[in-house]
Amino acid sequence: MDLLPGQSIGRYHIIERLGEGGMAIVYKAYDTRLEREVAIKVIRVDQFPPAILENILKRFEREAKALARLNHPNIVPVIDYGDFENVPYLVMVYQPGGTLKAKMGKPMLWADAMRLLLPVARGLAYAHQTGIVHRDIKPSNILITESGEPMLTDFGIAKLLASDDKHTLTGTGVGIGTPEYMAPEQGLGKTIDGRADIYSLGIVLYEMVTGRKPYNAETPMAVVLKHVTDPLPPPRNYVHNLPDAVEKLLLKALAKDPDDRFENMAAFIKVMEACLYGISDLPPQQTQVFTVQQPDQDKTLDQPIQIQTPVKVKPVQKKFGWGLAALGLFGIILVGGIATWSFLASTKAEPTPAPTAVIEKTFTPNPAPAKPVAPSSPVPQTNADGTITIWYSYNAGSSEGTAFLETIALAQKEFPGLKINAEPIPFADVFTLYRQKVTEGGGPEMFIAPNDSLGDFARDGLLANISVQVMGKLDSYLPPALDGMKVGGSLYGIPESLKAVSLYYNRSMMPAAPSTTAALKQMMQSGTPVAVSLGCYHHYGFFGSFGGKIFDLNWKIVADQGGVSDAMDYLRSLHAIAVGRGWPVIDAEGSTAFTSGKVAAITNGNWMLADYRTALGDNLAVAPLPSGPGGPATPMLGVDGFYFNPKSKNILNAVKVALFLTTPKLQEIMMAKAGHVPANSAVKFTDPLMKSLLDSFKFAYVRPQVPELAKYWTNFCNTDEVFVNGVPAVTWVRNATDQANK
Repeated sequence: MDLLPGQSIGRYHIIERLGEGGMAIVYKAYDTRLEREVAIKVIRVDQFPPAILENILKRFEREAKALARLNHPNIVPVIDYGDFENVPYLVMVYQPGGTLKAKMGKPMLWADAMRLLLPVARGLAYAHQTGIVHRDIKPSNILITESGEPMLTDFGIAKLLASDDKHTLTGTGVGIGTPEYMAPEQGLGKTIDGRADIYSLGIVLYEMVTGRKPYNAETPMAVVLKHVTDPLPPPRNYVHNLPDAVEKLLLKALAKDPDDRFENMAAFIKVMEACLYGISDLPPQQTQVFTVQQPDQDKTLDQPIQIQTPVKVKPVQKKFGWGLAALGLFGIILVGGIATWSFLASTKAEPTPAPTAVIEKTFTPNPAPAKPVAPSSPVPQTNADGTITIWYSYNAGSSEGTAFLETIALAQKEFPGLKINAEPIPFADVFTLYRQKVTEGGGPEMFIAPNDSLGDFARDGLLANISVQVMGKLDSYLPPALDGMKVGGSLYGIPESLKAVSLYYNRSMMPAAPSTTAALKQMMQSGTPVAVSLGCYHHYGFFGSFGGKIFDLNWKIVADQGGVSDAMDYLRSLHAIAVGRGWPVIDAEGSTAFTSGKVAAITNGNWMLADYRTALGDNLAVAPLPSGPGGPATPMLGVDGFYFNPKSKNILNAVKVALFLTTPKLQEIMMAKAGHVPANSAVKFTDPLMKSLLDSFKFAYVRPQVPELAKYWTNFCNTDEVFVNGVPAVTWVRNATDQANK
């Protein structure tokens, strides 16, 4: 079926054709009911033999519903399905931008490649948990949004056209996929599982790192044969300085036999993270130990962290017992004499923006970046000694305050020619006072604070743009931490630590943390005292548990499109249980109850970790906020950092001090004594609580530095309307959304 602009399929008004492949045509359309643009994938029924088509039509509704249940920030969601004149179609969220394919063809830094693919791998791990294997992973099926985030698409075609328990497409075992990226067992038409996706994603990573596909031939069949029989060309043949650990990761992911690959996508992710961050808590079956060499502060950003590893990887073997004779049964769908392995190859070439720093360590990506910010005045290039005044807002005598002053004392020893003054400023006053003083031409050389007001301060010219001054000096810092310091793509601070809400529990009262929202509610109903901190920052993560989002990619409030009201209903039920039993629902009161043993658990931020550890000792444990029917929780990730006064005469020395304060040795002090999760990945995580905290940040939502964020704080924080006054959650969310979008 060939649709023309102006035609309609039900409520979808066709705007233009985006691309086509052997199995489907994709159109950009307008949803007249929800008033938004969508992408419609229309199955080309004329390309299938009658028996196969009958099977597809029988399975279409069941498979479409299964695909629509996929809810992950890096999977393009299926939002509707139907048939038009007996032609089935899927409706997906429209993602402007391009695909990863546009970025292929030349080698990419291995670390950049992994950072870009990690979110894709996490989306695949999530899909595998639901029983769905993609089957057609390739660069053209990885969209790059306008904000630079990767989104995996075409689950619809791959799942719909793949064989089920009773049928294959030809009755002879067709492998669904694209030959250049297809796992050997898939090419042979054998039953596959998630390890086939590991292989395909490994091929994509190989191509990104080396600039070439490992196997090429004149025909699709010849390519399949090479995947089955030919040894993998060593990546170091093309990238001579590739770290040993990265090459071994590729060799394992691309093993011929599925049993020799990573056990599952989660294991693959862990080793990629280990390559990037030196994390050593790998799955036991991998028996890998990674050691990260501490980066030199003077290295350039293009120099990757060197990783050494004694990983044992089985040699490539041509051990497929199926034999090449199996290829005689291998069927290929032919359309017009061309083997149609790729089910959608976009024919519309669109410019693809360079990706922003892709969030590592499984943090949930943000939507589109803020509008570009005009650079502040050039940073004075002075090497003068003098006084560096640092404002900080940690409470006097607190674990944070004491640890911070210890690091300041070490900095003073490191820079004897400078006089470093650390001045305490109450947190309630620090942002207002800084704005006032800098506007008047004064203020400190630098201050450390959460990134709560970073976007506004940068846009108002109150912070120095230090992108040039720190170039090549932050290569060991976690990208989510660096993202938290950026506005409009420029860097306005040096990250110190990450902060988000997790679930803390007392193991003497709660042996194991609830992993799901249903389990948490059941636990509270059964009498286990839990202090769920209810506030528009503290409970933000629960929106993700129910599949809710506050913003779309254009920063429009879309909280009324599902999930947020479900989360609010759920939180209202927890509020009712807590109030009925006399348990606190405010973080300060909850912390008092938790440290005194009156409640078994609390949801709160890691700024309280040191105090909780002091009170509970070895009984303290940390877990992620519970996942729910919509997926994992997505707590808002804040970043504490050092910011610099653009009117200071001593910025370069202030930057040097901040870089020293975030070196591994000093970060370890803040980690051990203040509960800070270090921004510098060179810090060794030996504390189990710290490892648990980092794990609990997996799906965190990096706090966006855009003006529109104020709409959330302004309209979604009067939650007592739901929790206390009984306003229906769906009504409250709809009203808040309408008000925010006025």
